[in-house]
Amino acid sequence: MVLVAAQTTDVLCVGIAVQDVLLSVEGYPPADAKVRVSGVVEQGGGLAATAAVSVARLGGRAALVAAVGDDPRGAQMLEELAREGVDVSACRRCVGAVSPFSTVVVDRFSGTRTIFFCPGSTTLPPGSVEPSLVRGARVLLVDALRVEAAERAALVAREAGIPVVFDAGEPGPEPRLMALADYPIPPLWAAREVSGEDDPERAALALFRAPAKGVIVTMGPEGYVVATSEGVWREAAFEVEMVDTTGAGDAFHGAFALGLAWGYPVRKAARLGAAAAALKCRKPGGRTGLPSFAEVRALVEG
Repeated sequence: MVLVAAQTTDVLCVGIAVQDVLLSVEGYPPADAKVRVSGVVEQGGGLAATAAVSVARLGGRAALVAAVGDDPRGAQMLEELAREGVDVSACRRCVGAVSPFSTVVVDRFSGTRTIFFCPGSTTLPPGSVEPSLVRGARVLLVDALRVEAAERAALVAREAGIPVVFDAGEPGPEPRLMALADYPIPPLWAAREVSGEDDPERAALALFRAPAKGVIVTMGPEGYVVATSEGVWREAAFEVEMVDTTGAGDAFHGAFALGLAWGYPVRKAARLGAAAAALKCRKPGGRTGLPSFAEVRALVEG
């Protein structure tokens, strides 16, 4: 019999937090060009951290385990997360370390972005993850940028019978986390790389093996594929005016994990994720456009 502690968190996110500076341009420049910036947005980013904000915006209880430096960026990141309603009490302040940060160049017309990422010098050792915090969550979401801490959290979650969602995008489907994930979510390029299958549905089915309960392959504006023991489905993306895709995947992952925490079946949770990801793309930055549950419901029902 598996004993689970009283669950005070819907989704616990373990991974990276980043500070983003987004520069909007009229078109991505060639080498040696000088380009006027039409807009600047500075805000928090990072896979796990933005997924946690997505959960909180939708009305869920989110907590984050991440590492920041004791520099101004680190303080700014934690303050912003706390304002969003994310529990950051388990985040680590690394003395003398540089917080991770990115400069993101956004093409205003296509909505695509190019990211220049500085990993900084923070560390998140496995001991940063308290087992009681994991056991107090309904769902665990991990990324692959803090593998050791994510692996420890996933091992505790599996022992406690808590579903593990794995953001298997950047830098790719880490094998140790794929082996522990109930719901791996790779982008299409990663699914193709690991499975050897070019077709999205075949790739999803190839990745669907124990202990996974479901695999979701995301394809941006082309939608996504869901594979479970009941079959495989290809679903269309929601159509919105595209401004910036930064953070769309993080929005999907957070919303999907929250759907599971709320008891949604896999396909319904994935639809929640797709709606959250689409709505995020309406505004610049990884977090500015993250929607409320009312906005998501209106899109899904409309």
